[in-house]
Amino acid sequence: MGQHTTAESRLTVPVTKPRTKEEAEEKKAFWVTILGAVALIAFWAGATVFYGLSGFILVAVGFVPVVFIILIKLTLG
Repeated sequence: MGQHTTAESRLTVPVTKPRTKEEAEEKKAFWVTILGAVALIAFWAGATVFYGLSGFILVAVGFVPVVFIILIKLTLG
């Protein structure tokens, strides 16, 4: 006769190691960064919808100092 799968073999859960505190904090920081990026894009899209091209341009001009600070931090390490 053929082999039959038992209910026990179908209900197995993959074994994973427990997360450390550092891994949990890293995952939280990752998702906070993703959420911030999504909020920033939504803000920019909203400004464009409400104010048109001027809203798009003013937000871009407003972020110039932020980009400069990021570039300086990356350069200095």
